[in-house]
Amino acid sequence: MTRQFLLWLLVAFAADGVAQAERPKGEEGKIRQLRQQFVAAINAGDAERAMAVLAADAVILVENAEAVEGREAIRKTTKRVFEHAGTHKLTMETTRLERSGRLAYELGRYHMERQRADGTTTSEQGKYVDIWRRDGDGEWRIVVHAPSKTLKQH
Repeated sequence: MTRQFLLWLLVAFAADGVAQAERPKGEEGKIRQLRQQFVAAINAGDAERAMAVLAADAVILVENAEAVEGREAIRKTTKRVFEHAGTHKLTMETTRLERSGRLAYELGRYHMERQRADGTTTSEQGKYVDIWRRDGDGEWRIVVHAPSKTLKQH
């Protein structure tokens, strides 16, 4: 009986280890998973799904432009960009993610390729900082997104 119990216990721990490897680990894992969902939504041209990752009071800070404040203003801007920019291929790589309580910050790099309807392609790369907040419903959302293009070296 003891051998069977030990065997069962080992199988249970092994199965739990496999399941945990598939799940995000902790709050940082949840944020990383949300980042992947955001990138997938942008690449699919799905502004509504991308907006789900943003807080209602989110702010986008883009270089040489006015801040875009609030989910509705961001939604309108994103839809306008999607209509004029064609298809997107975005990749984002988190280089640092730190969390304390209900706030977290994420540093990373991005690369964006756009193909317009006329066939022209543009490419942009840079870095970003995102501030995440766990809202009242317990979900993590981006409160501040600040991308910054990397200047090309000649």
